Amino acid sequence: MRLSTLTLTAAACLAASTATASPDFTDWTLVEDPADPNMSAVATATDATLTAGPGGVAAGVDIGYQSVDGNTVAGSTSGFYFDPSSPFELAIDYDLSFVTASGGLGLGFGIGEDGAGVNSAGAAILTDSGSPVPFFGGAARNNNVTIPRVILLGATLSGSMFVSYDAGEVTVGASTTPGAASATASTVFTTTDLSAWTGADLLASFFLRSDTQPPFVNTPWGDGDASAVFSNFRVLAGTPITLAALDGDANGDGSVDLLDFDILAFAFGSPTALGPAGGDFNNDGNVDLLDFDILAGNFGASSPGSVPEPASALLLVAGTLALGRRCRA
Repeated sequence: MRLSTLTLTAAACLAASTATASPDFTDWTLVEDPADPNMSAVATATDATLTAGPGGVAAGVDIGYQSVDGNTVAGSTSGFYFDPSSPFELAIDYDLSFVTASGGLGLGFGIGEDGAGVNSAGAAILTDSGSPVPFFGGAARNNNVTIPRVILLGATLSGSMFVSYDAGEVTVGASTTPGAASATASTVFTTTDLSAWTGADLLASFFLRSDTQPPFVNTPWGDGDASAVFSNFRVLAGTPITLAALDGDANGDGSVDLLDFDILAFAFGSPTALGPAGGDFNNDGNVDLLDFDILAGNFGASSPGSVPEPASALLLVAGTLALGRRCRA
């Protein structure tokens, strides 16, 4: 899964009740593209720390977090997202520090329709051997085509990044002040720039990336000790939507259907330590008729974007009767 494929930006890198965005970064999903022994991450309730070094990292390799557990909102079962039919604005603080540094390293924050960065936009900074390139950058990807922009503000190693969405337009910006309420400078990507965006739900992400951008940075991260701390994620406008696991969705595919019934039938009558993933929807330590009641009550339900299996409740009842015959044999 790609977390960031933008030039100087975050790839944006969320059934179904509205809620305040969680400040707990342990609820975000770690993404490594690909995993590299010289990059690591740790998240706490209040911040997430991404590190590079010691040792070199190939250009384009990144690590970070995104707000859902799948590549798209439709393919996710947990996390949070934003509905593009309503405007919203997000911000996050960052603090990038170095003990020693050699080569290019960037960090960014953005939104997008997918974790692969096909349709995404964000703001970022790029550094060369520990020193920031003189300006913040912004970029969008429109069906994998990059549109780079300069944010007319001198880049610093700590501050705030901003991204907002309104009626198909994305504005990305930055401030050199952590905790800032608004961007000091920004750039706008219009509906023409983003013509390939499909109107899908939008997830958020942030990342640390080994990068080159000639003539500013000519070599990727080579060696050293770098640490990027992201904190104070905030929703300045709009309402995030939480993705809640569906009761009865034993296989986590976003639909309660006969595949989940099969899992329940196989485990019926046995103690389980797997919880809902093993059919124990009420977490009482056993797969029993109470769990069948939960599945039957939610049969046919689905998360946003998933396609329920075309099966009727009659088939479910018939299967339950068959299970009863097997259990009595």
